[in-house]
Amino acid sequence: MEKIEQLSGNESLKLIETMIQRAKTRATGDGTYFLLWGYLVFTAALIHLAGIRMGHEEAGGFAWGILMGFGGVYSAWKAYSEERRQKSSSYIDFFMKYLWIAFGAAIGLILLICLMKAPAVTYPMILVLYGIGTFVSGGALEFKPLIWGGIFCWILALVAAMVSFENQLIVLAVAVLGSYIIPGHLLQNLLNREKV
Repeated sequence: MEKIEQLSGNESLKLIETMIQRAKTRATGDGTYFLLWGYLVFTAALIHLAGIRMGHEEAGGFAWGILMGFGGVYSAWKAYSEERRQKSSSYIDFFMKYLWIAFGAAIGLILLICLMKAPAVTYPMILVLYGIGTFVSGGALEFKPLIWGGIFCWILALVAAMVSFENQLIVLAVAVLGSYIIPGHLLQNLLNREKV
């Protein structure tokens, strides 16, 4: 029978800490998903705004369709590839996977319902969902910039509900900058520092 090596208290804590950090890194993709979606939404919102101001509102629809389609395909491919490489999954992996699947389904339903019945509230409602996704992710990962990003989205959802559709696009761009892009870069930097 093989001898099982006993770990000291400090070694056990270090092992647990390392496992938690690996789970967090896998669950966030080093901030890749936040950055990907942040930049895609930011770009689509600004293209849509520019299209409206230049009298080519249909450019916004094309931008949203192309960029969100690319994001969806890339995210699905990346998640599938990562899942195949993983030998095990943690509770955080499982939780984050289902959180973002539910988020995607909710976004789709909100878009369908709002565009059919109340287009003026589409972006405020989406900002509420962005807030939930980032706030809960920040809590699960114990990463305060995502928590604050979620709160920021909720505040801007109220602002968006009080301004014109054109200005909602500006609010949306600012919201993803503060809730996805900046926290995504901070998370990426934190995880890269911890690898060293």
